[in-house]
Amino acid sequence: MIDLHCHSTYSPDGSFSPAQLMDMAEQQRLEILSITDHDHIGAYTDLLDPAIRNRFSGRMITGVEITAILNGQPVEVLAYGFDPEKLAPFLEEVRERKNSKAHLELLYREYLARGVKLVRPMEEYSDEEFLNPRRFVF
Repeated sequence: MIDLHCHSTYSPDGSFSPAQLMDMAEQQRLEILSITDHDHIGAYTDLLDPAIRNRFSGRMITGVEITAILNGQPVEVLAYGFDPEKLAPFLEEVRERKNSKAHLELLYREYLARGVKLVRPMEEYSDEEFLNPRRFVF
């Protein structure tokens, strides 16, 4: 059994640390695991520590979920098998772009187009508050 899409606490929607994910993967007897955090590869830095990495006896495949814009629409692209050191600078740029006002305005328009309402108008939120999913009312 394999899991090629899970998130650690390096993602806003992750619930478990990389060490906890290693323990859970081992308990489930996974053969292959990939941690695909949103625009972040910090989990792989944690896995350089043998005390963490050795909790899981299976094979690790580097992974990440990259936020992008395609034809004016926000999309998430899964990437696998990369060198974390080489990808880190690019992901830092992605995170900076993702937190830009232009990106937030694009998301706001997309949310409204899909019937998602904000608790208050976008203009009343700081950028940091706007990135928090608790702002939505469905």
